Amino acid sequence: MTLLEWQDKFPDDKACREYLFDQRWPNGFVCPKCQGTKYWTVQRLGRTAPVYECAACGHQASVTAGTIVHRTKVALRVWFMAIFHIAVDKRGKSALALSRELGLPYVTAWLMHHKIQQAMTERNSRYQLGGLLELDDAYFGGISHGPGKRGRGTDQDPVMVGISLTEKGHPQYAFLRGGAGPPGRDREGGARTTGGRSRRLAHRRGPGVRECCPRA
Repeated sequence: MTLLEWQDKFPDDKACREYLFDQRWPNGFVCPKCQGTKYWTVQRLGRTAPVYECAACGHQASVTAGTIVHRTKVALRVWFMAIFHIAVDKRGKSALALSRELGLPYVTAWLMHHKIQQAMTERNSRYQLGGLLELDDAYFGGISHGPGKRGRGTDQDPVMVGISLTEKGHPQYAFLRGGAGPPGRDREGGARTTGGRSRRLAHRRGPGVRECCPRA
C-alpha cells in the first residue's frame, strides 16, 4: 500500500475509529461484560472519541482500550500515519524523522515510536515459520572478537536467517536470530547448515524440522 492509498483509507479520525471498531468487533458490537449486542454511542464531555455503551448492562467500551493509542491526546490519524512510516520503511524510521514529518514534539514522537515498535515486536513473536523452510547463516560487521579473519573463518557475530516459502517457492516470512554459532552446529528446531550452502528443509511438523535435503 502506498502513502496516498493509506491517506485515502484513513483520511480522518472517524475512519480510524471505524477501522478499530471493525478490528475489535468484526461481527458487530459485543459487550465485553454481558455479551450484549445492542449499544448506544456516547460522546463524553471533554473527550473527542466516543464510547459505546451496552444497552443491556450500561458498560462502556472503547475501541482503543488495551491498545497503544488508549487515552492518547494525539489524533488517531497521526498515529496511523506514524504506524505506516515505521512499518514500511526498510531502513527504519527514527523518532527524530517521525517528529519532523508529522510535526510532533520529539518527546511525543519518541514515545509513539517506542510503543509502535514494542507492539510490532509482540505481534511478531506470535508467528512461527512453517511449511517449506530455508536456513542460512551470515556474518555482519561489528567489532571482531579475535584476529579479524575474513569469510567463513571470521570471529564476528553470526546471524541465522530463516525464510518460509510459498508452494511456488516465493519468500513469505523471515526471521533473523543473532548468535547462531559456527557452521554445522545444530540450530534451534533441528536444522543444520554446512559451509555457507543454504539448505531447503521439508515441511515443519511440531517443534522441529522433519528432514532436510540440499537445495538443487
